[in-house]
Amino acid sequence: MKMSELIKDYTNGKLDEILQFAWNHPKAESLQKCFTHLEKMCGNRSEDTVAELHYDFAPMSLGFTLVNTKTNNVSLSGGLIYHGPVKGQHSETLSVTIEPTDGWQLHT
Repeated sequence: MKMSELIKDYTNGKLDEILQFAWNHPKAESLQKCFTHLEKMCGNRSEDTVAELHYDFAPMSLGFTLVNTKTNNVSLSGGLIYHGPVKGQHSETLSVTIEPTDGWQLHT
């Protein structure tokens, strides 16, 4: 899994747990696509924008904010949400999808 310097980890270890879970997950590419999309969203705003990842209560999910590092202004916040089973049980994310999905998606 590749993440650029535009993505900052403030998850207190939850990102490491998610990366370890994703390593053997059949939908791991969906997590990589989310990271890539976050990087593109940073670049579309300004060269000073980064994506900060934060803890989220939902299993294998994170919150994110796009922050300008010079002004500390937040331009967008949302979630990097996992949809699917964890340890054999479906997890509660309190997120809605139009079609059933398994893997990670960005929600704003």
